[in-house]
Amino acid sequence: MLVNCPRCNFSQPNDQYCAQCGINMQSFKQKKQPLLKLIFSNAAVQIILLIVATVFVGQYLFRNQAPQSWVQKITHFQGISKSKKSLNSAQSYEINSEESRLKNQFSDEAPAPEQSESFQNQARGSSQIAEASSSATASASSSLATSDAQNLSSINFKISYVEISTEVLSKLITDSTNLGLYQNLATYSAGIINDFKKRGDTFRQILKTTDLKIALATSNSNLSGTMSPDGSQILGLVTSIEYKSNENDIIQGDISVTSSSSQNSEFYPAEFALPKGSAFFIIGAIKRDSFRADQAKLTMPPFQIFKSADFMTRKTEFVIIIEPLYN
Repeated sequence: MLVNCPRCNFSQPNDQYCAQCGINMQSFKQKKQPLLKLIFSNAAVQIILLIVATVFVGQYLFRNQAPQSWVQKITHFQGISKSKKSLNSAQSYEINSEESRLKNQFSDEAPAPEQSESFQNQARGSSQIAEASSSATASASSSLATSDAQNLSSINFKISYVEISTEVLSKLITDSTNLGLYQNLATYSAGIINDFKKRGDTFRQILKTTDLKIALATSNSNLSGTMSPDGSQILGLVTSIEYKSNENDIIQGDISVTSSSSQNSEFYPAEFALPKGSAFFIIGAIKRDSFRADQAKLTMPPFQIFKSADFMTRKTEFVIIIEPLYN
């Protein structure tokens, strides 16, 4: 009769000792395997662990592909670029709200390309109405606040659309980078300029300036552009600013620039915290190949940038500068 050694599994005639490893087969007791080893040797457990690992790897890859965010001293940015069909709900709300405002202003009539100058005047009028409304809201809220709060109840934000030479822009970027206040994203970049009024930087040309008076905890938008011929969408730039707080002379809020063409839309958001005297700038909201199918319709500022030979030959760049103006 053959028996197997309980230790080495050697097969031999029945005997007290193993001919191969020499143990006493009658008194030998198999050691119990550790619980973890028993668990991990189970095929079902291995399959479950494989599934869990796959889920974690998938989530990691998804997070790495999502928009990045930074927290850098007093500001942080996060960027995203999407096709028109995949705009998130917040962006869609901003565009739709602006469309509704324009349609009401023009009695549901979309301006033709040759009426762009008239559109500008009407857009300015609607902007003034929005400013008056914001001013009235600020006045009502300030009457219930302390004298310190009254000074913070509303802020004028000056928006400048400018063409800047690459040399001047390089210096702005260097100074902002040295302070840790510049971020270069995939589709655009943004930063903060300290002591903006004292710098004396010269721009190639100022394409357009506008002021938005915004009450605390509210937002306001400026449209640069027109409506599509069928009146279904905005063509151009919508710059929106939300004023959240002002503490210790640091203004905090959100900026979002939407570049909307008949082909696609891109969204450039940022959260800012601006010390007194500083300004926020965004590079890349208009690129040389932007609005290719719509340039004939966009004859109003700041789209004269497309007629600049320096811009088209990369000697200058299009920059949006947002500067809080204290009362």
